[in-house]
Amino acid sequence: MFSLVRPHLPLLFLIVLIGGIAQTLSAASAFLMLKPFMEEVLKKGNSSLIVPIIAKFLLFTFLASLCLFLHHYLSQLMGNRIGRELHSRMYEKLLRLPIHYFKKEKSGEWLSRVTIDLDNFVDFFRAPLQDLIVLPVSIFIALGIGMWKNWKITVLTAIVFPLLGLAL
Repeated sequence: MFSLVRPHLPLLFLIVLIGGIAQTLSAASAFLMLKPFMEEVLKKGNSSLIVPIIAKFLLFTFLASLCLFLHHYLSQLMGNRIGRELHSRMYEKLLRLPIHYFKKEKSGEWLSRVTIDLDNFVDFFRAPLQDLIVLPVSIFIALGIGMWKNWKITVLTAIVFPLLGLAL
């Protein structure tokens, strides 16, 4: 399996990076915009900041959506490339099989088995593999932003949320 992924490691790194940026922008847009809105607009009544805050929120949302689109597009591209390579390897393997194999096995049965297995394998590279890598990166980026903003609340959150997850 790693021999199929090895040629695509730069693309995988780019997918992880863009996915992490998308997740971070999505989380940061609400986090970084809510506090100024609450403090400046609601508490102090400074309504002149409503438009800039909304503009920043829309910009963050647009950038997050763009990064998410690129993440999914590149994931599909890598999955398709790996699938093409895997299909060609399977085709070469089928061409080298002895004739008695094809007499013994039904062609529809092995064709269905190969097609379904290859599609499942390629689908793994399109979504779950990147999510297994992107989500931890996003968590570390979010923790970094949290530590930058207020380290005490971030440490408290990092301790309490896993305990809540275990309790539930």
